[in-house]
Amino acid sequence: HIFTKYKKMGRPVPSAIIIGHHPAFYMGAQTKLLTNEPDIIGGIMGEPLELTPSETWGSELLVPANADLIIEAEISSTDLDIEAPFGEFTQYYGGQRLNPVAEVTAVTHRKDAFYLDIMPGHADHLLLDAPMIEAYLYSRLKAVVPGTIAVRMPMSGTARLHAYIKIKKRNDAEPKTAIATALSSDFRVKHVIVVDDDVDIDDEEQVLWAVATRSQWDKDLMVLHGMMGTRLDPSADGITTVKGGIDATKPYNSRSFPARLSMPSHVMERIKLEDFLDSKDLEQL
Repeated sequence: HIFTKYKKMGRPVPSAIIIGHHPAFYMGAQTKLLTNEPDIIGGIMGEPLELTPSETWGSELLVPANADLIIEAEISSTDLDIEAPFGEFTQYYGGQRLNPVAEVTAVTHRKDAFYLDIMPGHADHLLLDAPMIEAYLYSRLKAVVPGTIAVRMPMSGTARLHAYIKIKKRNDAEPKTAIATALSSDFRVKHVIVVDDDVDIDDEEQVLWAVATRSQWDKDLMVLHGMMGTRLDPSADGITTVKGGIDATKPYNSRSFPARLSMPSHVMERIKLEDFLDSKDLEQL
């Protein structure tokens, strides 16, 4: 979007690489285009994001005032060069490709600057994106499935490709509505599992248990061909992929569906750990 805008004007793209800032800065940078990123970042931090004019472009490009290191560069809208292979979020090496060339125009840094780095494809790389994708999907889902309770992007899908959605459904159509909404809201989301409100979506074992015991794939599996995906998925055909979702919820208002095993609360209240463990063992819990 931004690159295309400057290319049409025949101008290089002013840019700044921010190295070393509050984690909220990097989380906010994952929000969708046309949102006010500084406001979102400030909201996450709980205080305004302080901005200052860049060395190269002044107020045309504002940069964070408290970053450890800033590399300002002009990205050419015409000159290309070979990039990669680099480690990607899919935990594979990405192939070589032509990308625009950037020319560094200024470097500024704090006195005792920290150089913040990440390990590509590992938790520190993947987890920064997840909360922002979850929040965006939740807002989209809540508008069409009001009973949406939570969304999770698990590490099993590199915090991008899998989405687990917990809902309190009002009818049997809502799970598939949730699947279609999630798959079309973010091009990276490839597989969706929708579960009931009694399933802990932070526990992958429970999510897969719901798939095992609450889904029949002749009617509960949704497959969408020719969808837009990510080139970094090695199983995709370029940017074209096949997406899918599983409705792993119980039938709505079905009295014949068996109740889930549970321990009565009055029994749990009677159990005291001190009756079985000594004080030394209790301290280690």
